[in-house]
Amino acid sequence: MQQGFQNALAQVMPAAVRTGLFRSLATVYKPVRTQGPTGNFIGTTAAVSGLSNIACMDAPNGFSADETKTEPNILAGSYRHVLLAGWYPLVSNIAAGAGWQVNVDGTLYDLLGAESDSQQTQTRLKLQRVTVGTP
Repeated sequence: MQQGFQNALAQVMPAAVRTGLFRSLATVYKPVRTQGPTGNFIGTTAAVSGLSNIACMDAPNGFSADETKTEPNILAGSYRHVLLAGWYPLVSNIAAGAGWQVNVDGTLYDLLGAESDSQQTQTRLKLQRVTVGTP
């Protein structure tokens, strides 16, 4: 009985991918601090091994008119929910706190949080992109 359940569960994400809804691609980046020639730290990012070009479903985070007006800037944040086609435990809330970023279809977002399901079949991400403009 348990073996049959495990086999059925293993087919959940492959079946979901076959629906054609996972049309986007995600690549996860982590910050890399290197030291410049004068001793200053230079912040760059590098793709995380095994976390490139992951099929995903990208969806807006519902209605999110999130804009803050202050002098002299306008700060606008856009949020996304992304479902990765598979289980990626390396992408976690710890990674979010460490400044990891996710590129989805050419747009770079900050990773705000991640959660995996209890059956270890999928990983969901909450992403944010902040735009600062001047009035």
